Amino acid sequence: STSRCERDHDGPGPRAGCWGRAGVLLPRGGSSTPVRAEQVSEVTALWDKNQLVVARLRSGRYWSSGWPMLNFAIPPEAEIADGHSAHVCYRLLDTSVRCAGLNANGKVGNGSSLWPGHVADAWDPGLCGVRSIATGTYHTCAVMEDSTVRCWGDASHGGLGTGDLATEQCAGINHPTDCFTRPTIVPGLDRVERLFLGVWGSCALRDDHSVWCWGTLASD
Repeated sequence: STSRCERDHDGPGPRAGCWGRAGVLLPRGGSSTPVRAEQVSEVTALWDKNQLVVARLRSGRYWSSGWPMLNFAIPPEAEIADGHSAHVCYRLLDTSVRCAGLNANGKVGNGSSLWPGHVADAWDPGLCGVRSIATGTYHTCAVMEDSTVRCWGDASHGGLGTGDLATEQCAGINHPTDCFTRPTIVPGLDRVERLFLGVWGSCALRDDHSVWCWGTLASD
């Protein structure tokens, strides 16, 4: 996909990789004491993504192994999204974003949904002016430069904060869900500094130090 922002980052670059739960780094059966993960070395940064882990190597490349297998170009200066999920999003210096990985509930933002399977190539959901991005288990949200919020993915539990807006139907994990497959503004929310996304819920920290939440924060 082509960025709608000023600069184009779709050329060759370092590779990013993701693998399954962090437990794959442990010996079979686990360990009650710290052990070295033999699968990867020379790591300069590590992100826990719950069902995924992302490691940046000293070489500037990214290590990959396991499910879902992802290999996509990502500049070394990209900011990987906060949050735990089976999909990965990152922000580029031109303030656009890219997402890839499991696309159940439409959380990659490419206008479609898929289950089973995943989006293997980093996708531009069409946002410019993104200040930060966060991923939840079933959805994705971005804070814009004007301090408003855009979200996409599973809307069935109110986690997108879109209220009564008409939704789409997405392929969810084992059953269809209400969703938005493209970034959609969260109405009535502004002056946001940071987002925190869970399973079916979200919270926003505003510049007046108040916290606003929507959706279902519990996992039941």
